[in-house]
Amino acid sequence: MFGFLPSVRIAIAENMILQTGFLAAFVQKRMDWDELLFSDQLDPVYGNIFPSKFVPPSDDRVTYPDFSVGSIFQFQGNDNGIIGTLGGAIHHLTRPNESFIGKRAPLARKYIAHFDLIFDFSQSRGFYQKKRDFKINPGIFFQTQAKMTDYMAGMNIYFSRVYIGAWYKNETLEYNVYSHFSLMGGINIPVNSDESRVKFMYSYDMVINAEHIFTGPSHEISIIFEFDDIGLVGGSTGVTGVRSRGGYERMECSPF
Repeated sequence: MFGFLPSVRIAIAENMILQTGFLAAFVQKRMDWDELLFSDQLDPVYGNIFPSKFVPPSDDRVTYPDFSVGSIFQFQGNDNGIIGTLGGAIHHLTRPNESFIGKRAPLARKYIAHFDLIFDFSQSRGFYQKKRDFKINPGIFFQTQAKMTDYMAGMNIYFSRVYIGAWYKNETLEYNVYSHFSLMGGINIPVNSDESRVKFMYSYDMVINAEHIFTGPSHEISIIFEFDDIGLVGGSTGVTGVRSRGGYERMECSPF
């Protein structure tokens, strides 16, 4: 997939920002028909011994344009100690056809909504010392596509360059049907200032199904490089930089 994602940031008020983006993408998918196994190839005793009557199409790929749109609304409390973010997105607006065999197989639209709050309890450690960061970030996330739905809720904590977090995901609002737990930890290392950093993150995921049987776990390690103070147009921009001509101070981007 190759895409182009322009966005615009609008300063609604001194403590409110709206950012909207649009994704235009070109997608190509390929399939190796030789790796597929059809039911007419199987013998109940000897397994895969028969040739299939399925005749694959001459083209092993499908290409289509794809479009998505999303917005984020961010607001800040009067005491600058609370920042809230409300967002939503719609993917696959035109429902592109994914069929490899000339039929109609439209890709279902995916809807996403999320909301989170950042409570900043950071305190200064002294006149000659840097501020000690301490932030709590609870949030909720919802997504649905066709008949698949996910609900997720959790919390991240950021303290003195260290991240910890715990999240719970379920396919329904009934906790005993399906559960997915994620635990996260990491460290934030500044490179030359608070505007550039390297994040080392680790997550531990486990799944409990309807019969309360444990599956997994799975492990994920990620390294993230962030350069917030670099602008492609007009030089340096700032972390979330509200338009300077509006005369407003920039609002903080979430460190998570």
